[in-house]
Amino acid sequence: MAPPAVSVPKEVLRAHLSPPVFAALRRWWWYSSFYVFRRLRALLVTERPAAEGSPALVKEVAAVNVAWPTIFCRSMTCHGSDKGAGWHTYTTVYARLLRRRRSEPLRIFELGIGTNTVGIASGMGVHGLPGASLRGWRDLFPKAAIHGADIDRRILFSDDRIRTHYCDQRDAGTIQTMWTQPALRTPFDVIIDDGLHTPESNLSFLEGSLQYVRSGGLYVIEDIRGIDLDRWRAYIPEHQRLYPRDEIALVQLPSPTNKFDNNLLIIRRTQQTA
Repeated sequence: MAPPAVSVPKEVLRAHLSPPVFAALRRWWWYSSFYVFRRLRALLVTERPAAEGSPALVKEVAAVNVAWPTIFCRSMTCHGSDKGAGWHTYTTVYARLLRRRRSEPLRIFELGIGTNTVGIASGMGVHGLPGASLRGWRDLFPKAAIHGADIDRRILFSDDRIRTHYCDQRDAGTIQTMWTQPALRTPFDVIIDDGLHTPESNLSFLEGSLQYVRSGGLYVIEDIRGIDLDRWRAYIPEHQRLYPRDEIALVQLPSPTNKFDNNLLIIRRTQQTA
């Protein structure tokens, strides 16, 4: 009798393999299961986001077929990020908005790099992989400078084209201090808030950071909970009043499994200050 098959948990593989080897295995898994299934399904199914806000941005985002996997989905999934497989489907939107800029020397910043320290709010759990999406951005944009920030000092790191910084997004003073660092003074093409997922924390970081997005750049808040959608709907006209040249959209992404927080707020800047 043949011995039973043994399933090795991904956290065990991650602990015993180098990051490049682990990413290669994730890439193989993505192609052999996730990608093939999603591609076949997308031939039969079209899933469009529900978006509201500035007409031009809403039209662009609403044209996305969330069911169709992209290279953005592959990269994030291979590095262990939850942005593009299963629970969240943000990579389909990022691919639409950024696909023509992959060869540019962009500056990309993401708040919340995936703490796996138990007890920290909005953490990824003990099996989280800090810096997963930062490595995904680095692969997708080979000329980009990637920066991240987190409240958990224990997971901060530096790597090729990646630097991370301390920030508590609930504290305006901490946010201001972070942005005074020399490496962060040049405006960014993309700033993403994937930190503490409450409206108060999101607004705190938005108010202290929007000015650091250059004209034509994107500011994105991820993981907006369904219970907070009305709060952000009310924010749209407020933002349009303060920044009348900006485009803004509240985006709800369809998902068969995630009815909780598969939502984004996207701001495309056409001015740097009010």
